[in-house]
Amino acid sequence: MTPGNKIQHWRWIIFVAVIFVCINLTQNQIFSADKELFPVPENLKPNVQFWKKVYTLYNSNQIIIHNADNLEIIYEIFNVDEFFGFDEILEKEKWQEVENVKTKYKKILLKLSKQKDIQPDSLEAQERYVYNLFKSNPSQQIFCRAFQNIRGQQGLRDHFRKSIIRSGQYFPQIKEIFKKHNVPLELAALPHVESSFNYKAYSKYGAAGMWQFTRRTGRRFLKINYTIDERFDPVKSTEAAAKLLKDNYEKLGNWPLAITAYNHGVYGMMRAVNRLKTTDLGKIVEKYKSRSFKFASRNFYAEFLAAKEVQENYKSYFGDIEFEQPAKYLTFRVPNYIKISTLVRRLDVSIEEIKELNPSLRKSVLTSQRRVPRGFELKISYRDNFDPAVAYAQIPGKEKFQAQLSTNWYQVQRGDNLNEIARRSKTTVFELKVLNEIDDPNQIFIGQVLKLKSESAEKTDQAVSLVLAQNNEQKLGEKKEISNGWGEMFYGPHISEKPTK
Repeated sequence: MTPGNKIQHWRWIIFVAVIFVCINLTQNQIFSADKELFPVPENLKPNVQFWKKVYTLYNSNQIIIHNADNLEIIYEIFNVDEFFGFDEILEKEKWQEVENVKTKYKKILLKLSKQKDIQPDSLEAQERYVYNLFKSNPSQQIFCRAFQNIRGQQGLRDHFRKSIIRSGQYFPQIKEIFKKHNVPLELAALPHVESSFNYKAYSKYGAAGMWQFTRRTGRRFLKINYTIDERFDPVKSTEAAAKLLKDNYEKLGNWPLAITAYNHGVYGMMRAVNRLKTTDLGKIVEKYKSRSFKFASRNFYAEFLAAKEVQENYKSYFGDIEFEQPAKYLTFRVPNYIKISTLVRRLDVSIEEIKELNPSLRKSVLTSQRRVPRGFELKISYRDNFDPAVAYAQIPGKEKFQAQLSTNWYQVQRGDNLNEIARRSKTTVFELKVLNEIDDPNQIFIGQVLKLKSESAEKTDQAVSLVLAQNNEQKLGEKKEISNGWGEMFYGPHISEKPTK
């Protein structure tokens, strides 16, 4: 080897060594930053381990019967398939049997709570088993509290695996949005906890979509009305989640509190901080007492940490996974009010396709009872050499409108109340009660059809709509040129550029 080659050789070795050191330093910095942003309080470590078991060890046919205060105490894993013989059963039947199992342990705990000086050798086998679960502190008070805090948690291994598969469709877009809002990318794990990355998810509390916004919180960032509910739009709701999380962080000062506030509410967490004079979530979970700060709120951060760890190391728990890929579609902004049936016919798409790619459109629009709102960003499946804006321009002017269809009726949805319906309908609660013969405003029910206006008001609306439609047709007839700047093509939900062939 010549002297020149030797010098080059050593330069290469030094270069590789420097790169290796830099990579390790970067990994250590990332690890340290992660620990700094998302610390694990000592008293929450058992909770994180519990939720990791829920996500990776037990399937949905297994119910963990456990202590709600101390998640290390697990009484039993109730196997639904074994109990019912693999027969199909109703959810109600399954949870009724879970209640029976919980009752069995409640009776034991109640008996133990009434004994002042327990002699373990005198206990029956099941009683001694339960007693030994609390052997570090087997006091009457502990058994009494355990009696009141027995809980059943369904295993989620199969659901979490599906969640990871679905996440591939949304992760690129979520990360892009979070970067834009300067929100830690690790928070992209939250939908595993909230909805299993199911944009159609709807909770019994009225929370909707992938990020599980309630109507009240959702309206801070999203459109929610008779025609659109953007909580079901994965992109729009992700923007809203980024804004909400950042706002929580700015008000509370650290991510453990900000994440918990996503479940409990930012002002609820501010009250906890002010009452205990601490921003340490571990201390708050241990000491803060409130009617609304219950199991879900106390465990939300631990669930997030567990979900984040499982997501980052999914191969260790589930092996190789084939992720769903981002949808390939075209999108353009609709410049007029127009019926969905017109778009289906003129753009040669199916109603199922529009429903799947535009989940924020409500049933009234999908059934053409109301028009697609002006300015709506419509998505359709990608087709080579197809420009939706050009196709839209060829739709006759008489099929495009400058006003929304008015309606005299409304079907009650989940989360509705008369105050909200009256506000959105620009009427009063009193008027709704009179028109619909409602005595108690709290007794409306999902699916109930309400009359919104009197017949005289409806006739006035129809006359105004007719004038608007006639004026619109006249304007469209006079207009000779149509802008081609309505639309923009997208290849997947995260790349805003026209695809190559």
